[in-house]
Amino acid sequence: MRADARLINRLSFWSRDRATLIRAAVAIAAASILLALIIDQVREKRLAFVEDFIEQQLKDSEGGVPEGFRQSPPEPVPSPDVDDWGGAGEYLAAREAGAWALVRYFYRDVGRAALGGFAAIALFAGVIWYAIVKQLTAIPLRRWAVGVAAVALGMLSTPPVLVVASLLNLHENGEPLNDLIFFVAGVGLREETCKIAFFLPLLPLALRERSPALAAGLGGLVGLGFAIAENIYSYSLEVGLWGRFLTANFFHISLTSLLALACYDFCRWPKHRWEKLVATFLGVVAVHGVYDFFAMHDILEANILPIIVFGFFTFFYLRQITEVRPREHQKVSPLGVFCVGSALLLGLALNFHLWDTPFFSAMGFGAFGNSFAGTATLAFLFINEFRDA
Repeated sequence: MRADARLINRLSFWSRDRATLIRAAVAIAAASILLALIIDQVREKRLAFVEDFIEQQLKDSEGGVPEGFRQSPPEPVPSPDVDDWGGAGEYLAAREAGAWALVRYFYRDVGRAALGGFAAIALFAGVIWYAIVKQLTAIPLRRWAVGVAAVALGMLSTPPVLVVASLLNLHENGEPLNDLIFFVAGVGLREETCKIAFFLPLLPLALRERSPALAAGLGGLVGLGFAIAENIYSYSLEVGLWGRFLTANFFHISLTSLLALACYDFCRWPKHRWEKLVATFLGVVAVHGVYDFFAMHDILEANILPIIVFGFFTFFYLRQITEVRPREHQKVSPLGVFCVGSALLLGLALNFHLWDTPFFSAMGFGAFGNSFAGTATLAFLFINEFRDA
């Protein structure tokens, strides 16, 4: 047996062996915490050096303020408008100004988030899910360019969503019925329509190869691209990174994947599968809207409802994919990719969170751990479902 074949066999075993995955996750977690402690010590020494330097400069100036430390008068704060995004009501101003102003607002913040390092985290999370989707749908390695194109198309589908949002002019007002209509007929409808529209250029490839798994996989990657663009913006607002990794990424992947599979079946058998396409589209829009509604509203203190909806949908989606994907044995299990990738992502997120925050402060390691514990149930849900994938 060749050395590369032995390595592949070992990776296949390690990606399925629970003891190996636990050891790998613990080792990554320990290394991440150690790195965070080292960075914390370096930061403390740097701050102490700066304080000593300023104190010495003050002594040398005989009690006066050194030239380099004199504060200039504050600059006047410009009034918020569409061309100057500096006010507190920037989103409302953009929404009132029209579709393209809303697009500018979104991508202005995406650009800032990218410069702040949030794009790197969102892309890394995307790489993990890309590998999982590839394993779940058995997309061949030779199709890597098509897979990257699918992710790019998903990212490009975000501006039309903002344009449609401006045209529909639907808003939340705090009333449950109105907000439910907003999330279903507004958020769910526009996002799923735009994502599937950007998937359609890839559909002929799956039809030519007569591969429903390829259609589902490419559709999932379009959804992943949309989630990556959305995550860059959401992470800049300090929305929970780990929670969005588990929910938003997979939700966009699975919803678009199911709809892509229904489009594939309709194109193959239009007389017999048009009802499935309509039902899938309406179901995907409804599930998307209802999930977002429950996630944003604490109806009768039932904040566990989003987890229940998410759990049932995850189970349903993975069963659908199991039925259409090839029966060949995957060399690397999605379980291994998820466990190791999640540990690496959490380590990256921990050090990013603690870069300018003291490790033992109220907003330090303890706060990060609490945010992780709140979504640990979802992680075990994926571990259980990927175990036999």
